[in-house]
Amino acid sequence: MSLAVRATFGFQNPNAAGALLAMLALAFWLIPGKGRLPLILRLAASLLCLAMLSLTASRGALVALLAGGLAWWVAAACPIPWTRWRTLLVLALVMIALLVVPGKLGHRMIASSPEEGSLSSRLVVYESIPRLMALAPGGWGIGQSASAYENWFQPLDDSRHYKNLLSTHGTWLVEFGWIGGFFYIIAWLLVILATWRNPVSFGIWVAWGMACMFSHLGKEWILWIVPFAALVMAICQSPDGRKLPSRAAMLTIAGAAFGLIFLMVAFGIFKNSIHKEGGMLVFGNGGEMIYCQPDESVLGTTWGKDLRSMGGVTVVMDWDTLKHTEGKKIIFSGNPKIPTELRLEDATLFLVNPPEKLNDAQRQLMLSAKKRVVFWGELRSDANPYLLHCWANDSGIDWIDLRGCGFFVPASRVLIECNKLRAR
Repeated sequence: MSLAVRATFGFQNPNAAGALLAMLALAFWLIPGKGRLPLILRLAASLLCLAMLSLTASRGALVALLAGGLAWWVAAACPIPWTRWRTLLVLALVMIALLVVPGKLGHRMIASSPEEGSLSSRLVVYESIPRLMALAPGGWGIGQSASAYENWFQPLDDSRHYKNLLSTHGTWLVEFGWIGGFFYIIAWLLVILATWRNPVSFGIWVAWGMACMFSHLGKEWILWIVPFAALVMAICQSPDGRKLPSRAAMLTIAGAAFGLIFLMVAFGIFKNSIHKEGGMLVFGNGGEMIYCQPDESVLGTTWGKDLRSMGGVTVVMDWDTLKHTEGKKIIFSGNPKIPTELRLEDATLFLVNPPEKLNDAQRQLMLSAKKRVVFWGELRSDANPYLLHCWANDSGIDWIDLRGCGFFVPASRVLIECNKLRAR
């Protein structure tokens, strides 16, 4: 179902609106007040949220609501339904949620299957999360998880572009790295511990965590207001809320976080089609060329996927590793920030679409290599090649104009041109 027929209520993503409504449907039961009138008002507000949730047609939000309601019931010590009215209300909310399914949300639920594009693409992305974690212990960097997925693990026949990994938890675990992910899991477990004695607050956090599992909603700061308000209320209302967790509790939480990170990384290593050799990432047979810190503005945002289609990729992301690649064919792109002391005497260097004036470190590196080539997009309008071309000719550096290319040059085109030079 297209986003055009799904209500967003001011959000860009209908799943964000659905998650907020799912949490609000539970949060209204935090409002104090006894008697029939407060009960009716809370119930009416929750019903309104459920009706609005159905308009978003968000399956993730419905799952989050059901999980939150179940967590509420469990935290309330699993009372027998006919002895506690609160449990009856939770069950009523669940039934009402099911009753609104026959609308837009119902059509999406009925159409759900592993073959559906929305679900199948998520499964492929989620499967790559442990593998991405295994490749980058220090994390891929904020905002880089989707680019890493597209370059290294996205199927070659999938042309979809992603902004994240379709999950807050997965996106941040990949971007934060092992240590950051360890503390991220600890934070969630501490919240669960702090809210456990307040069933409604506990249900809200479970709902929020479940919603973040199916979409990257954590970037929407406004969605954090409801769960944080529930956390503050749970801490204030609990007699032990201001006490720090015991040593045993902290050790248990730390052990659980470590175990989760360990299992995910172990699974990622076991399932990985990419391996590390020192500081290099290698796909397939690696190929003869080494790409050093590829510039996405030159080679495109999916340069890795482009190269995987050619059979093999070897990428170096740090300069220290590059010092141990003597005798290799190394491709630089754009305006690399080369250390002044770096020299590669036995290497063959290719520089793709450099700036019109090289700095001292770039010139010295090019002059130090036994063979040097500059690729220049003949349609470039951002720079004048005259002075650089003259310097290249005076220095014995080969100059090749790439026909039909401007500043953007597909990574596979660079590889083809390098192979042409080898065949000469």
